[in-house]
Amino acid sequence: MKRFKICLLSALMLVCFSVPAWAIGISSVKIDSSNNIAIDGIGFGTKPQVFFGSPVPNMKVFAAQKLTPSVQTLSTTDQRITASLTSLGTITPGTYEVIVKNPVIGTVAKYEVTYGAASNGDIGALNQRFTNFSTSNTAALKNYSTELNNETTRAEGAEANELPLSGGTLTGALTLAGDPTSNMQAATKQYADAAAKTAAKPDPATMQAALLQWYSRTVALGTEPYAVAFDGVHVWVTNYNDNTVSEIDPSTATVINNFSVGKNPSAVAFDGMHVWVTNYNDNTVSEIDPSTATVVKIVGVGNGPDGVTFDGTHVWVTNSGDKTVSKIDPSSATVINTVNVGYLPYGMAFDGTHVWVTNYGDKTVSEIDTSTATVINTVNVGTYPNGAAFDGTHVWVVNYGDSTVSEIDPTTATVINTVTVGGSPYGLAFDGAHVWVTNWGSNSVTEIPTR
Repeated sequence: MKRFKICLLSALMLVCFSVPAWAIGISSVKIDSSNNIAIDGIGFGTKPQVFFGSPVPNMKVFAAQKLTPSVQTLSTTDQRITASLTSLGTITPGTYEVIVKNPVIGTVAKYEVTYGAASNGDIGALNQRFTNFSTSNTAALKNYSTELNNETTRAEGAEANELPLSGGTLTGALTLAGDPTSNMQAATKQYADAAAKTAAKPDPATMQAALLQWYSRTVALGTEPYAVAFDGVHVWVTNYNDNTVSEIDPSTATVINNFSVGKNPSAVAFDGMHVWVTNYNDNTVSEIDPSTATVVKIVGVGNGPDGVTFDGTHVWVTNSGDKTVSKIDPSSATVINTVNVGYLPYGMAFDGTHVWVTNYGDKTVSEIDTSTATVINTVNVGTYPNGAAFDGTHVWVVNYGDSTVSEIDPTTATVINTVTVGGSPYGLAFDGAHVWVTNWGSNSVTEIPTR
């Protein structure tokens, strides 16, 4: 079952990973061509109530679209609900919301599903789309059409296809015949040739326009791609539901290797030589050698390994099911320390000296001294702390339950700032100047300037 953080409509809160017996959660929803729906998850009970319809704030609207479900057991914890949507009439393509209620314990889980459009493993970060050409954003291409068609020779030599850095205005439609990749490469080369012959530095916006690619690519992956990491050459993606890891060549946007790992691979990290993958449902970590394209070691860790990070010497893994963190020596592929932390440890960040662990279940962050493998501070943050990142000075933690981000000063181990962001923030990253936060509950991203 894929884990997912979902707010319940009762006083209880569903916690992910090592889910308590009273919790309810939806891991996946699929609708086939015959309008049969399959809902996988946990905690449905024997007589769940299922609703299907367009997302709205008030769940009662779904009462007119209540389904008649049947329930089957997939494992000791996982269940599957099946039902037919034919009674709802014609369903137009779009985004719909599925709600499952366990009337015995009074808890509810929600899940959004796209109907009538296939989903795939699109790694959008691998490419950028350059679609709307205008005079302002195509400085590198402003004379492209005229230069390539003008056979005149410049005074300094037979360099008719150079792009001048000053003067000229693009008029009329810009037509790029043939392969847009080749045309963009040609325009970029012209720009670089001209830039190399002048002392003037090109402005960043112009250089960015010259380097953008005018196409996008989609990479087909395994089932439910979950986490992503970059090793300096290739991109690595864990496929949670088919127990594999895909190695992608970003220059060709193709999968060059698929590795079988443990059950439900989750997080992935690169240690400078090898790739480390946490296998959530078999309590192991797989070590992959990219140079030989083989899984070289399988390391047993704690219960429900989820997050992983590298501190420059050792690999650290959060074990969400037993409130611990495992410290692994990569040279021997063995656990050399186990550190007790808070409830449901999940995210991690390394600040150059210490590892910071978010404890999703008890509103705290544990600071671990990597040299002694001991917790030296516990910091109170918001509700359901999740992802963590280090900006070079401070540690940032997203609090999924109260839609905030905590900024921690590592020198004092105190929260110095709390920023309100979008609904149900989940992950975050630092770009060198700003912290970016994904807001799962409001379909948005928040940009936070750092100090």
